[in-house]
Amino acid sequence: MPDLVKIEAVRGTRRNFLGFAFLSGLAVASLAALPGCSSSKDGNVTTITVNVSEIDTDGTAALNILKTVLAFTGLPLAVADVVDDAIDGVEAALATWDKYCSGKQTVVFDATSVPTEASSVIAALQNAATTIGNVATSEAATLGTTLTSKITSVSSDIASLAAIVSSIVRTTAGLSLGAQASTLTPTQARMLQVNGILARHGLPPVAVKG
Repeated sequence: MPDLVKIEAVRGTRRNFLGFAFLSGLAVASLAALPGCSSSKDGNVTTITVNVSEIDTDGTAALNILKTVLAFTGLPLAVADVVDDAIDGVEAALATWDKYCSGKQTVVFDATSVPTEASSVIAALQNAATTIGNVATSEAATLGTTLTSKITSVSSDIASLAAIVSSIVRTTAGLSLGAQASTLTPTQARMLQVNGILARHGLPPVAVKG
């Protein structure tokens, strides 16, 4: 008989990401002290607790990365329009998610019934990754090699962020970060992944909304 999975999203206190993919032992120890996702099982029911601000934070990270494209020198209007649409889509999805969670300590749902508001954030990120990747290909002749490569990199990293957000609501499994991060919780592992992505685009860590 398959397990029934319930997910609880908890809005915790405001906090900051603590570093990038490569951290000192002291920084890793500090990161490990942070609260985050956890799971417990009672019979065939697994309850997963997720900090609501994780989705906001990862979505904000995606927005910040998308906005870097608009600052690229020589960006054609056709590409800028696609990026603007992607930004609008992610912003709208995050606003809907925030409204859904507003005033609640927890949001509980099982794995077969993920709220539309959460799924919409994932879908918006996936759509942004796809449409930006597509326009990088279709406009490659105009963009040139360097711009095409930079925009394709953004597309790839937005897709990675979509996968990270999906993992928040669908699983407690951690992301692979090597031996150094093997003692981290799934939430802490996701933090390292997100900060590594931000670092590739010259961006600082994004504060978790409380």
